[in-house]
Amino acid sequence: THSPSPVLLVWSMSLQRQCRVLLARRCTSWRSTSGELSNGVNSHQSGWRWVALFILSFNICVSYLPYYTFVPILRQSMQAFKVDESALNMLCILYALVYVPGAFVTGPLVGAIGCRKTFLIATALTVAGCALRCSSYSLPWQEHRADDGTAVGGGRQLWWESWHVENNFPSWVSQPAFCWLLLGQAICALGQPLLVNCTSEMGADWFPPSERPAAAMVSNLMNFIGSSLSFMLPPLIVDENPTSLDALHDQLSSMLYLQYQAAILAFVLTLLLYQPLPKSSDGDAEKRAPVSFLSEVFGVIKLWDFWIVNLQFTVYVALCHAFDAVEGSLLENYGFNASLTSWTAVSCCVTSILSTIVEARCISDPASYKNALVVANLFMALSFVIGYTCLHFHLHPFGFVVAVGIMGLSTPGWGCSCELGAEVCFPAREATVSSLLEAFSNLAGVAAIVAAQHGIDAQFGAGVLGVMAGSAVLSAA
Repeated sequence: THSPSPVLLVWSMSLQRQCRVLLARRCTSWRSTSGELSNGVNSHQSGWRWVALFILSFNICVSYLPYYTFVPILRQSMQAFKVDESALNMLCILYALVYVPGAFVTGPLVGAIGCRKTFLIATALTVAGCALRCSSYSLPWQEHRADDGTAVGGGRQLWWESWHVENNFPSWVSQPAFCWLLLGQAICALGQPLLVNCTSEMGADWFPPSERPAAAMVSNLMNFIGSSLSFMLPPLIVDENPTSLDALHDQLSSMLYLQYQAAILAFVLTLLLYQPLPKSSDGDAEKRAPVSFLSEVFGVIKLWDFWIVNLQFTVYVALCHAFDAVEGSLLENYGFNASLTSWTAVSCCVTSILSTIVEARCISDPASYKNALVVANLFMALSFVIGYTCLHFHLHPFGFVVAVGIMGLSTPGWGCSCELGAEVCFPAREATVSSLLEAFSNLAGVAAIVAAQHGIDAQFGAGVLGVMAGSAVLSAA
């Protein structure tokens, strides 16, 4: 075992102080607010709706932390886990791939047990996945050793290597520790759709119609902030040039343990602070006739308007996934360090927040969604064009940071797509519509990641960004 880093200790003490403050506030306001809910006060008038929004937003951010963990520390991760670039891309591909069945589970699950229990299941899955990712199974340098100093399970390692060579499997299959890491990543990925696909459902539960667009914008903004944090945190813990292999191992262990602690915090906050929906508010939302999930799905896919929204959203999300997954690889192909992605993440995070503030002021009804989606896709295309120019002509890295910052201005592409989809598919449940949108877009995301990496391996280089820019323009049209 390794002692936690000073960064981890400071972070843990900060979390403890925040938890004590939150619990103290909860205790002082419990009687008044909880009493109001139990006495039949409309949930749309309750101050707990803002707590619900905060909890969901925090959980979404935490669910993204494992997603792109190894992209900004690509070279260090390849050295530590003894795998190649394509193997590390599998961690991103797996997230998008596992997301698809999880998306289809969300609709019936949230309809049967409600948002609170669904969020508890989601955060529990994140905790379990993160626990496996930072265990000795996934970290080969934490193997227990026998009295003679040999690693326990060494014979299994040799058999595994022989078996994979004989059956022509990818090289990363010969690394059992990396396979355990993939399994932990898959468990984390199972929890994410239970959070991301419930943004509209949570808004319908807790917020009046006039506040739902703003609530949806805030919760969907967390997709950008969460993915940005996934890029920003690893370079803060893992050195660009570690002094030794043992130091690298210690830093990677601390990073994964930090994500595990964040997952535990998300579960605890949801358990303590997210209130069950008051029974009296069940009738506050728009009336829907009871219908099975499959009937609802078949009803949605028959709508032409759904496919229009779905096509735009699929292209948008696929481009986001592909760029995020290959950004580090693309930078290293042009002589930049993959850690530059931490600065691009900061840039994207700041501009996405500014974009959401403007979005909340300018978009107040569904009629504005179409124009917002056109503008979002044009910002995405502009970002790729500037990124291509910076790499192709070997401009200053700051130009690439600005390019990704412009991408942050495209945040309406996510929230407005989900909200517009819910509008055109009413009376279908918001979670069902979001699940379908996310399922199609993540399947396309897997294909886009594979295609983008293949283009880079084929020496297409920054031309990959040119193709992405053209796709974004077509989506806007």
